[in-house]
Amino acid sequence: MGVRQMSVDAVRTLQPSLGLVSEASIYVPNEVGLWRTVGRLANSAPGTRIGSAVGAFDITKRASLTRGAGEAVERFALVPVPSDSEHLLSRDRGLNTRIDFAGAGLGHASALACDLPWYRATDLLTGEPTLVPAPLVDYTPGHSQLNSWDGYFDPSPNGAASGPSEEFAQAAGVAEVMERDAFLRAWRQRIPLEKFDAESMPVAVRQGPEARGLSLLLVAARAAAVEPTLAFIPDGDGSPLLTAVCIITESTGRTEFGAVGLKAASDPVTALRGALQEGLQIRELFLSRAQSAGAASSCTESVRQAFPVRDTPVIDDDSRADFWTTAAAVAELRQWVGSFKPSGFPASNPAPEVKSLVQYLAQRNIGSHWVSLTHRLPPAIQELGWVAGKAICPGAVPLTMDETKELFVTPGCPSTPPPLDMSRLGKTAQREIEWPVRLASSASVDAPLQDGGPWIVAISGVPKARVSSDVADVLKALDGHLQPAQIAQQLGPLWTPADVEGIVRQLAHTGIFDDGARPAETRRVQFRPPFTVQFTLFNPTRLLEAFRPGVTAMMSPAGSVIALLLLLLSGLIGVFLAGPGMWRLLSTPLPLEAYLYVLAAMFVSTLLHELGHGMALTCFGGTPRRIGIMLFYLSPAFFCDVTDGWRLSSAKQRMVVALAGPMVHVALGSVAMTVQVFLPDSSVKDAAVLYGMICYAVAVLNLFPFIKLDGYVALMSALDIPHLRKKSIDALADVFSSRILGSRRALPGQRLLPWFGLASFLAGITFMVIGYQRLVPIFLQLGYAGHLVVFGVLCLLLVMASRSVIRFFRRAARNGSPLWRRILAVTGGAVAAGALIALVPVKPVTVAGYTYANGELRVVAPLQASGKAFAPGDRVTLQSQGMIIHENLGRATIDDAPPSNSMAPLDTIAPINLPGNTLPVVAYPSELESGMNLSTSGRAEVTSQHELSLGEWLWDAAVNSPLWPGQPGQTTQATRGHL
Repeated sequence: MGVRQMSVDAVRTLQPSLGLVSEASIYVPNEVGLWRTVGRLANSAPGTRIGSAVGAFDITKRASLTRGAGEAVERFALVPVPSDSEHLLSRDRGLNTRIDFAGAGLGHASALACDLPWYRATDLLTGEPTLVPAPLVDYTPGHSQLNSWDGYFDPSPNGAASGPSEEFAQAAGVAEVMERDAFLRAWRQRIPLEKFDAESMPVAVRQGPEARGLSLLLVAARAAAVEPTLAFIPDGDGSPLLTAVCIITESTGRTEFGAVGLKAASDPVTALRGALQEGLQIRELFLSRAQSAGAASSCTESVRQAFPVRDTPVIDDDSRADFWTTAAAVAELRQWVGSFKPSGFPASNPAPEVKSLVQYLAQRNIGSHWVSLTHRLPPAIQELGWVAGKAICPGAVPLTMDETKELFVTPGCPSTPPPLDMSRLGKTAQREIEWPVRLASSASVDAPLQDGGPWIVAISGVPKARVSSDVADVLKALDGHLQPAQIAQQLGPLWTPADVEGIVRQLAHTGIFDDGARPAETRRVQFRPPFTVQFTLFNPTRLLEAFRPGVTAMMSPAGSVIALLLLLLSGLIGVFLAGPGMWRLLSTPLPLEAYLYVLAAMFVSTLLHELGHGMALTCFGGTPRRIGIMLFYLSPAFFCDVTDGWRLSSAKQRMVVALAGPMVHVALGSVAMTVQVFLPDSSVKDAAVLYGMICYAVAVLNLFPFIKLDGYVALMSALDIPHLRKKSIDALADVFSSRILGSRRALPGQRLLPWFGLASFLAGITFMVIGYQRLVPIFLQLGYAGHLVVFGVLCLLLVMASRSVIRFFRRAARNGSPLWRRILAVTGGAVAAGALIALVPVKPVTVAGYTYANGELRVVAPLQASGKAFAPGDRVTLQSQGMIIHENLGRATIDDAPPSNSMAPLDTIAPINLPGNTLPVVAYPSELESGMNLSTSGRAEVTSQHELSLGEWLWDAAVNSPLWPGQPGQTTQATRGHL
């Protein structure tokens, strides 16, 4: 609105010596980045906390202080003072100037029989003097004074406002009444709201400072596993204000709650941000209630059992808060949210003056009356320029505080979501810190790479937290010599020593402060859960910085896209011309030199892939910290640490950094496919085609979003949700725990996240199994040492799986899972596992080779192989010995003739065509049953005719291992089970 700029001194306003508050505190940003200003009113009832605490949350300290001071002023002014008889009470009881409170549902008509006090007011539409009942203005929760008319009214703070001018306060008061009226009408009629979609926001709007603030707040909320629902109330009557709603439903421990935030404004982004701030504020207050003793709740378990949920007596803020922790009430709120429908982004309205708001209400037959309450403020507060008052609007839906008074309560309709008591805020225990404090030598406070980006707190380059510029200023001032008071003085008048101490306490868990311990060395070998081991080779910063000017000059955004498309087109033409030859390369042995060419090219291209990530980050101003090789889900790969990309303010830039690597492979594959067209038939041409296919496959694989590959990072960047995979798997565990173990949902409202978690969980297992199957046969042929490696990996996987299961059950117990259900689940799982081991049939399948010459077929296995020999009658599948594809060529059966020692080509055990090279084997004569055009040698899969249970097969594999006591240290054939 046109008069909304504050100009009073909020810091002085909250000084207890001025008489407004008895105490005031500002708490450092919470997990979602909101500063919290809380004060206790100096005129609150002695010995009570109900209505005594006020405050406000905001993304900056100054805004939180200003809003908190305004809240304290307007709530202070609602308490009567002796000077009311001079400034407020009317001696003229003329009926023609009284408002019709009974007809508007603001009070019972029986109150007219009492000696009811009336306050002087002003009709904001006509400017004429009017009279309003004192109980509609005064709001004194916790005060014991009773009057004969108290039972006929339901006092509330709705419409109270303050500011630097009368017009400012009037506009704020009327806007609040309109805000509550719009929401209550929608809630009581269950009108589907218009759900906010960030994609519907115009680009020009997104680039504004208010929109950036909204975006950062949403990112912080989602990073804290909070998924708010934002919506607009449909406007069918031309309101000059847009009312935004934020709804958060959540479970914490055994407590479930629903929090609602509202904001009416002429600008939709301002409305959304205000609603989100209030919703997060209410959420924190619910969390604070949950941390308090259970006895603090005014709604006891006996009361809950005595009244159905819809009839639970709501008489004040506490009982209203209790109501909104009941499962049925929260379920009804969620059901309403489920009816919300997507809609376009609303246009901004012109900033209205008070007159415009009043005229709009008049069109709806709603009056607007202003009661000035400035005289109730302490003199020092008045001298600062504060004005206070309250808007009374007969005809608008009022805020119900006490439903037992049956004023404007729709039968069967749940209570209105409340503003909560703030007295419990900030009382949780904090870790004590020894001052002076300084950052650890490995810690850094990294500035945003562009305007609007987050500050990053990191240890050894690994991000630990996103912080605001305010918090970054504090961290940079920690030099190990200054005390909190000195730092606060250095930062300016808005800061206090408590602020500085609070920020340090809040970030202590990240380990960024020097605790006197020996600094951790930056190790070349690092483990990254769940199944990644990294070995650092070098820091690529200088190398990439040297190439940065040239790359930036040559590769404009449009030019990069065009060049990539041209390369891809030429590569596809090469693929088309290669034709059937690609199948041959994948399904038949190739010369050793072709593999060496491909291996060397893949080594270089994988390094270029990672440098592509680093180059993209460097071009955007970031710093890639290290590059190296890693064992990724038991498979070797390169890596480049580009975590510095989180300092980029643009999600698109972070996506470009993530996708730069796959694009490098696409480009290299296209070059290889194009070049091979001009090469003669040779091992070099075969290597070029094979290399091109592998490059394309690597690019596609890297785009897979359910494993921590480039596609996952790109998706995480697009959604701007750090640790997306972990959060989604946690959400999946939460759903599974609630369904199977009967625990409370700790992360409700996550509709798609559990499904993403399920896909990520299954993909992780699949990748691990594939890697295991690729590497285990190789290690098993290395004798005792190879078996020892396989055994160690199996033990590691078993330990990690056991820890995950234990954490899952502990979390379920914390969330209220009954012990009997956990015991039943463990018992059922053990029985199911036992049944699988005992009942699932397995036919052992052994990978071997074959030779076929002069009509004689022999199945061959390495001479040094031990374990069970092939038995007559075992089924044999004859296959081509390709690197990727094993084409079925025929079938055979092991003959009755005894095996003999012989020599066989190398391609019987590996897809390598090396003429003249043979190896000693054990040859089993076999009878060919079917097959045409068999090659002279190839791959064979021998399936035992003896069927075992899964348990017997595992036992057989164990006792035939050289690790088993009494076994010789020999290698075995690679054997797997066939169900």
